[in-house]
Amino acid sequence: MPAGRKDATGSASAAENSSEYHQSIRPYYIQLESLLDFSRLVCALESVPFACMAHEHDGADVLCAQADMLHGRPIMYYVPFDGGSGSGPATGRHLYYGLRRGREEHGTSPAMSDSSMAYSPIIRIRSRPEVLLPDNDASDRYHPIILEDLSSLAGMMWGRGDSPFPLFLFRRGSKWLLGATLEQGYGVAEAPAFFAHVELDSDPAKPFLMFSTQSDAKPAFVDTPTEHGYSYMKIIRLKGSHPLIDYEDV
Repeated sequence: MPAGRKDATGSASAAENSSEYHQSIRPYYIQLESLLDFSRLVCALESVPFACMAHEHDGADVLCAQADMLHGRPIMYYVPFDGGSGSGPATGRHLYYGLRRGREEHGTSPAMSDSSMAYSPIIRIRSRPEVLLPDNDASDRYHPIILEDLSSLAGMMWGRGDSPFPLFLFRRGSKWLLGATLEQGYGVAEAPAFFAHVELDSDPAKPFLMFSTQSDAKPAFVDTPTEHGYSYMKIIRLKGSHPLIDYEDV
């Protein structure tokens, strides 16, 4: 058999294996409560905001961004987005987020024109490759860890000050769950992935958790991350309960 034929066969096999691999790690999509939550996710407390993508998903225009991984599978968080198609200033090329007069502000803008705002560029995708199509039948799950209190939840921030991670909030039954995903083993399939959380009796109704590592002040929910001497974690609301948590494993 000619050497070229053997190489071509090997290349074909490699291509097939690569295709199967990429299909096995297609992303999982999770909907957030609002565009404000999405803006806070990609911009708040970030030294460099995430880029976000605008494309069609399940028959609707959405804005999405990857903000997590589970066993090598990208986790995409999204919201419906009525500026997901078309052209002109009305649709905007950037998502902005900032704090003004003690309140959060967000929206879309044709340019990065306000230095007081953080901006996330909107990458508009006309046709998604197969590797970005959703795999919402994935069997991967987070193992839940119920923490004692907000101080324990804030303590997970230790050593991660340069990479703020979001706290996800959602209602389950009569409780509100607030927590963060923690993956061990850097994406190794056999390594456990956790969702460490506290159970709250009511909706905290605030977008940030403030805490201190320099004093014995208890963590508190606040409207803005602006008081000096404290650290902050942003709170992101999910549209429903988190779909990737094995709730029976408690």
